[in-house]
Amino acid sequence: MCPICSATKVENTHDEQCAACNGIDYLLATLEALVKVSCHEAERDSRLLANVEWAEAMLADAKESLQRYDAHLIQDHAQESFAGWSLDNMTSSGVSTLDDYYAKQGARHFNTGCCEEGKADKSTSILGRCVVYKNPAVATRAQHSNTDWGCYPEPPESGGPVYCREAFRLLSDSSSQNSSDTAQTRLTADDIFFKNRLFLRFQDLQQDGASNFHSTDPIMYNMKNEYVRCVVTTIAGMGKGKVDGDNGGCQPKWERYLNTENDLTCAAEFRTPLDQDRVTGKVNTIIEPGQGGAMTDSEKKKREVIPYAKDMKVR
Repeated sequence: MCPICSATKVENTHDEQCAACNGIDYLLATLEALVKVSCHEAERDSRLLANVEWAEAMLADAKESLQRYDAHLIQDHAQESFAGWSLDNMTSSGVSTLDDYYAKQGARHFNTGCCEEGKADKSTSILGRCVVYKNPAVATRAQHSNTDWGCYPEPPESGGPVYCREAFRLLSDSSSQNSSDTAQTRLTADDIFFKNRLFLRFQDLQQDGASNFHSTDPIMYNMKNEYVRCVVTTIAGMGKGKVDGDNGGCQPKWERYLNTENDLTCAAEFRTPLDQDRVTGKVNTIIEPGQGGAMTDSEKKKREVIPYAKDMKVR
């Protein structure tokens, strides 16, 4: 997909007028015509036949791959539609939340010897969270005078934005990212978030279809969460572009930190460079889930699962 379409896809403005994208079809048509011409040449020179057959096969595969790629882009964009619906139907006390784990961040040493300074090689878990809610109006701020409004933008009546957006990075050394650790991390994050923003009361939660988010246990945890109004589960790996984008912003900071003779081996060290130039609306915190409540595999097998739970996804 061309750079222009990539930049505007989220705004849903991509249409048939993109010449660069249309150019792919013209290119394939040109290659197809070239293959046909080559077929006639191969009739006079059998040594070319194998090359022509290979070109025909590759062209057919390219067409099929491009169709799958286009379908993937369409599906991925459709997965993000829930956020738009949530914003359109949001009240002044509601939040639109998107959760997704970064890939596990492996321990990285500036020096490449084994276990410098006794630090064991391990990985750090990071749950990314993007929340959007309506910028509190003047009347709402007056009702919650104990809130520090200095870190918020001006209210809408004074020219401030309509929405506020915050990005959270919830780091952990002990989380295995299973359903129990994921639920504990999210419940703790929700409790802290809403108790520090008393003008907000509930959230519409979006998650992907990974098993730690979407199986019997996580569904039960969501049902117990007093702040969750509704949950939408997308296809695994899709509909999470905002969290992926925030992850992309973190990676260069970690790389620069590592290149200035620092190590990245634990949650505290991964958090340090994120805090060094942190802007308002970016929150970095460490949450270590307890290890005593997780069920064993044998215990899980004894529990009755929710029928068709894994099929309840946005398609």
